[in-house]
Formats: sequence, structure tokens, C-alpha cells
Amino acid sequence: MQDEFERITENVDKDPAAAATASCALLESMFKMYIADEGLTAPADESLLPLWKVVRTHLKLNAADVEDENLRKILSGVSSIVDGIAGLRTRKGSAHGRDTRKSYRIEARHARLASHAAFTLATFFLETVEKRLTQF
Repeated sequence: MQDEFERITENVDKDPAAAATASCALLESMFKMYIADEGLTAPADESLLPLWKVVRTHLKLNAADVEDENLRKILSGVSSIVDGIAGLRTRKGSAHGRDTRKSYRIEARHARLASHAAFTLATFFLETVEKRLTQF
């Protein structure tokens, strides 16, 4: 995870596509580690969205399962952020070839948005796991 964090911070300005890819990889790494540590069944597709589905279900972070309307909205937004980060990595990141004839080229501000969103989710995820561990 530290490697991905460093890759993000080093590349936001000089290679935004790599920073976007690393933002996705940071979350994927965290979720894979959690799934393995908890002995959960990993999804066949170990990309971000399926990993997030396993993790959010196990940690009871599904928006529909939360009573408070405001927290439900935020958790719904978190799922949209995960979807957006995954899509940005796939369509604009450095992991795949890019068709430069279409749409826009990812800029530092886009990579910064994705990375800050990933950092926020990573912090919330770690705090949620820690809280869960101290409740037992």
C-alpha cells in the first residue's frame, strides 16, 4: 500500500494517468489484504468494484442497510466514488492503452481529485476496520 501511496504523490503532476491508476491500485490492495486477513471469499474478478462489494458487505457499509438518511447518502456517494475511480483507471489511467482521439486527457486536477477521494475512502476504511476490531 505504501508503494501505491508514493506512486500517487510522485505522479499527480508529472504523470496524472499513473496517479489515477495508483489510486485504484491503493484501494484494490487494501481490499485484497482485508479479504485475505478475514478469510473471505475473494471474487473471481479481483478488480476494484467486485472487491469493494465483498468488503462493504462484510463491514456492513451498504447504503441500503444504514438507517440514518445522511449516512446512507454519503455511503451511496462512496460507492459512486469507487465506481468513478475504477472507471478513470480503466479509461484514462496508465494501465491500458489509450485512444487519444476521444474525449479528454487526464490532467493533474483529475488525478488529484481521484487520489484525494481514494485517500479519504482508505482512511474511512481503516478506521472502520479498527473500530470493528476493538468491538470484540
